Amino acid sequence: MDVKLYHTQTCHIWSKALEELKKAFAESGVRVEIKTIVVNTQEEAEQHRFLGSPTLHVNGRDVDPMAEKMTRYGLSACRTYWWKGKSFEYPPEEMVLQALKTET
Repeated sequence: MDVKLYHTQTCHIWSKALEELKKAFAESGVRVEIKTIVVNTQEEAEQHRFLGSPTLHVNGRDVDPMAEKMTRYGLSACRTYWWKGKSFEYPPEEMVLQALKTET
């Protein structure tokens, strides 16, 4: 499984997101290596379909189900995730686990 966590250098939450993601994967029994990638330019943002920091892709797809409808790629310092009526600074565990089910 290919898992990539994209972030900007100015993102204040990406390292916490990484720790939470590792925990979510461990709890689900999925053994993966999460590759972290810094997005520095608008060109890189478009290339990686980067919707803000942090962005998590599993097998090339954003874990946020709403991401498929979004095309505003850029170097936004922070990204908000919406899940079941609540906002999060990084993908919530339940969203990540749902993405894993879709990709396996």
